[in-house]
Amino acid sequence: MLLKMKISSFPILFLALVLLSSCDSLYFADVMPQAGKSASDFPWEFPGEYKMVELEADSSITLIRVEEMESKRYSVSFSDSGLFRLGFIMDLKQGRLTELNDDKGEEPSELALREYKDAYYLSWFEEEYKGWKLVVFDIGTDSLKITIPQFDSSLLSDYKDVDQNDFLCNASDEELEDVLAASTTFSFVRISELKQPNFSYFILGGIALFLFGLFIFLGRRKK
Repeated sequence: MLLKMKISSFPILFLALVLLSSCDSLYFADVMPQAGKSASDFPWEFPGEYKMVELEADSSITLIRVEEMESKRYSVSFSDSGLFRLGFIMDLKQGRLTELNDDKGEEPSELALREYKDAYYLSWFEEEYKGWKLVVFDIGTDSLKITIPQFDSSLLSDYKDVDQNDFLCNASDEELEDVLAASTTFSFVRISELKQPNFSYFILGGIALFLFGLFIFLGRRKK
């Protein structure tokens, strides 16, 4: 019963990952890492469909689908049998993450995205625990790695149990790195076509900027 209650607090995308990782949930008092820089968006390679490379406790195929609904707004779906179910929506413009469970929308959570050492750290605030849940994405051209920090008392100097194996910690970046190194990383391979970004808008914008500059230059010459 405890495991079932804990699973329901996660986006559906991570149900299988939670089952394979620790039952102890780790929350952070601050958005992590502290030395990370705020990121306005994920890299263009992020959208696509991925298959888990190796399952430790299940022989089914676990699939993840990331779709960019509009600029800086993503939907993430999960499947273990070919039928995708929407897990959550990330709206980076509004800074909100909405978890979906059985087609019922939940109240949006505050979202923060940081980039640190070529990885993307996605945090969302859980009001119940007054802390930030964290998932780390390592995004490649044809691969995706996901790490969910797992609680390890030997690696943290300041933490408290807030609700039966739900831990809230004040962690340094060094401690976070140690925790991530000791946590399980789930590897996925891209199975969808890699869609190149649409550079036409950038080209048109560059042409427009050039013409505007040329117009200003010629206008000054006439004077």
